[in-house]
Amino acid sequence: DEPTLGLDPASRRAVWQHIRELKARAGATILLTTHYMEEADDLADRVAIIDQGRIRELGTPEELKRKVGGDIVVLKGPMGPEAFEGLPFVKEISREEGRLHLTVADAPRNLKALLDRCPELEEAEVRRVTLDDVFLKFTGRQIAEEGGEGSVFDRIAALGKTR
Repeated sequence: DEPTLGLDPASRRAVWQHIRELKARAGATILLTTHYMEEADDLADRVAIIDQGRIRELGTPEELKRKVGGDIVVLKGPMGPEAFEGLPFVKEISREEGRLHLTVADAPRNLKALLDRCPELEEAEVRRVTLDDVFLKFTGRQIAEEGGEGSVFDRIAALGKTR
């Protein structure tokens, strides 16, 4: 159960290596629970996205990422989602922390068309879909939000008020 929780990066990598060696040597199924999506992507042959005690999605890391589809383009600037509506290669648009997050088919080929629609762009990031994106798509919430209402910061603030 979450064998790398609380470990420093060097110790965490040592545990990862031990898991890889055990998997290769024993040829057995290893059930690993983790909140670290990078860890699941790196170590697991199959991943179950579990939310509120229920399996929401199950598959290989690559299968799950394909279900989200495309690439992620994150843009910061004064433009709104309407600037990108109607573009056939834009699959999904959301706003998070003052930035637009676009799920885009073939971002390298379509990036210029996106950038042409935001002349006052402040920042841009293009990345591949991760298991974090998979978790968000199939649960509709951040990993940190598990186990209660509001953000982690809201829950910490509430704890301080009860003392």
